[in-house]
Amino acid sequence: MLVPRWVDSQHGGALAVHDLSSADADEREVPLLLVHPVSFHAHTWAPVARRLRHRGRVYAIDLPGHGQSRRVAGRPQDWQSLATDVLEVVGALELDSPIGVGHSMGGALLAMAEMASPGTLRAIWAYEPVIARIGDVPEEIRTPPAEAPRPRRTDFDSFEDAYAIYRAKPALARVHDEALRAYVDFGFEEVDGGVRLRCLPEVSEALAQGWQATGAFERLGAIDCPVHVVHGHHAIYQARWAVKLPAMLQFGTIEAHEALEHLGPLEAPAVIAASIDGFVARCLRPS
Repeated sequence: MLVPRWVDSQHGGALAVHDLSSADADEREVPLLLVHPVSFHAHTWAPVARRLRHRGRVYAIDLPGHGQSRRVAGRPQDWQSLATDVLEVVGALELDSPIGVGHSMGGALLAMAEMASPGTLRAIWAYEPVIARIGDVPEEIRTPPAEAPRPRRTDFDSFEDAYAIYRAKPALARVHDEALRAYVDFGFEEVDGGVRLRCLPEVSEALAQGWQATGAFERLGAIDCPVHVVHGHHAIYQARWAVKLPAMLQFGTIEAHEALEHLGPLEAPAVIAASIDGFVARCLRPS
């Protein structure tokens, strides 16, 4: 396993930050900072990151309780504290106006980080960021499920056993094999008698409803950097939320991929990487 860089969090514990760049990454390019959804981890971005290495440095965070970042007892479980963690990573790595790339909760956290510290990010690319006005959300989905299936089982005989069981789950049927392998390989750890899930169900449960308390929708107009919102099939409620966001932003644009669902970045890494690459190119184009 690659050794991460550790960044202390003011809320307790340390955050694992992974450099997914190539060995000869061009330091002159604008760095990319990738933030994952609830229940996943930094390395589920690996298939996308591999296709973006020509852009220079590509970093991805393991949020607390995910991947290699341990959850510390007593630390807050609200999304604002996670947005602060994102800002701390930018500062610790001395990233100069990186472009943030986020999926679901990850996209929301990047937006919240920029609201809290304007000018931190050069731009934001967000796939179905979980940002909505509560009044617009039907009652039946005001308490949506976590973004990954809530596992009843946390222990498996081996990595291969875990992979086979997850591969058979209908909710993960569309996930690209490379992304699912990364999810298992870095989302489990060896224990006596087998492997154990790193992101325990209680962590996912605690964070899954955090979007309702952020108030981010009403504050989107404060973001004055470009924000590119990408969404999948309109039948998915997160996609229906996403289409409302550009109108709330100063410099918001939108892109639809009707063949994808909410796990789009894990379903089609090549498609998603091309979208990010195109957005980065537009951001860097002389005005």
